[in-house]
Amino acid sequence: MANRRHVLLGAISFTVCFPAWGLIGAFAPRFRETLHLTSAQTALLIAVPVIVQIWLLSATLESYLAGHRAAAVPGAIVSAILFAACLGLYLFVERIDSEVRKG
Repeated sequence: MANRRHVLLGAISFTVCFPAWGLIGAFAPRFRETLHLTSAQTALLIAVPVIVQIWLLSATLESYLAGHRAAAVPGAIVSAILFAACLGLYLFVERIDSEVRKG
């Protein structure tokens, strides 16, 4: 039963993070200006976590469904870390947005 909770956590994390990464991608020009990033660095900042999250969810689910229950715990841990990174980037975007609105 506990392994199902880990897989569910991974699926929920992906479901929440994927749209958030899409929203954060819209702020790529501001990331580039604020953090003085090149185009390649900006693309990596946006794309790598999304790709890793997709891979993590599919690999964890595949392992779980194949009967390898031990893969669910590390998958849930990494998914939680990615969720925290997503939350951190969201808060960063909120801060930038509020600074831009103030003037």
